[in-house]
Amino acid sequence: MRLHGYQHGGAQHLAERNVAALLDDMGLGKSAMAVTAADLIAAVNILIICPAIARLTWQKEVLEWQTLRRSVQIINSAADAKNLRGDAVIISYALVAKALAALRERQFDVLILDEAQNAKSIQAERTKAIYGKGGLVSSVRRVWLLSGTIAPNNPSEWYPPYRCLFGGKLPFREFRDRYCVVKQTPFGEQIVGANVQRLAELAAHLSPYILQRRQQDVLKELPPLRFVHVPLRPTQVPLQPDLSVEELAILGRSEAGENVAVAEQMKLATLRRWTGIAKTPAVIEHIESVLEGPQKAVAFGYHTEVLLSIYKAFAPIAGLIDGSTPQKRRQELLDAFQGADKPRLLILQITVGGTAITLHRAHHVVFAEVTWTPSDIVQAAKRCHRLGQASSVLAQIISLSGSIDERVNGVVMRKANELAAFETLITSKVA
Repeated sequence: MRLHGYQHGGAQHLAERNVAALLDDMGLGKSAMAVTAADLIAAVNILIICPAIARLTWQKEVLEWQTLRRSVQIINSAADAKNLRGDAVIISYALVAKALAALRERQFDVLILDEAQNAKSIQAERTKAIYGKGGLVSSVRRVWLLSGTIAPNNPSEWYPPYRCLFGGKLPFREFRDRYCVVKQTPFGEQIVGANVQRLAELAAHLSPYILQRRQQDVLKELPPLRFVHVPLRPTQVPLQPDLSVEELAILGRSEAGENVAVAEQMKLATLRRWTGIAKTPAVIEHIESVLEGPQKAVAFGYHTEVLLSIYKAFAPIAGLIDGSTPQKRRQELLDAFQGADKPRLLILQITVGGTAITLHRAHHVVFAEVTWTPSDIVQAAKRCHRLGQASSVLAQIISLSGSIDERVNGVVMRKANELAAFETLITSKVA
């Protein structure tokens, strides 16, 4: 795979700075840019801090995009950190404080903070471990911040990252008094907003270090519909159903081959249902990260248990359409989703909502489960890539890491991308 032009620009932005922030929209490839930037400066030892749900994805991205030969190690516990053998080390925000001593002993060339908004509270232990006295920022050569969901109510909410970009020389009280509005309340001083008269000053100081592009800025370089495979490892897996030893062996097999029809002949209906249920907690966590920004999203699933679990997790802001949803209710949910209000997340059974509807209010699609027919997946994602869609559509296919689900979904995703590209080519020729 090759980087787009704007991605080369993002990689250069990081590579040219010891401290930098890349704040592009979600789905524009910030991880690929960061890995490429590390290659540009020949950085071998990399520490990546990310949400736990993203550790496997980062491992995949490093191995896929690096041109240098780095070994990759995922830290799953504080005990793992005592044996830092990988060139590229990936750890979650939840573990970083517990592993701080071990991480500081290693001289990393680059610290990459993915979804940097996860370490913004100055009281949080993770933030202190990263930005505080004796924290990781003081022990590495370069710090790169990645985020696509920066929308603070006031500048103080991003003080730790801003202080890092300021070179660590701006005390919090000075920052607060200069760039925020502070009022005295019965509970003491509280920050109630931004000092709008000085926001231009703050932006001018930070602008040399920050690069931020929206989808519409780079739309000409993006394919209209993109499929990405996201393997996730659930933190909690429900009890397995009563399966035979042979069936459990199939579940754990990672060599399903490219002939999906063979897998279908294995009568894996029970296994597919179980993998759907097993990965649902991780799917929910992934959707939470998607919805951190203001955008709407669509989630497709197949089994009722999976659909209901996702719906219950997001019920206040979600709508569900499956085979049991009355036609009138379906239309109400579709109209509401296409409007400006809730639901922000629309959950659809792929056999019900995969055709004949328009959902162009969303440009992010999550497939909790898929059928094994690539055209079904393309048609479902194209519910969002319809007339009126102003953005490229990113469709993420979620797999249970280490299972046959991962292998089969990888094949489906590749074929779906090929089919979407072919359909786009045919459409452009006709036009």
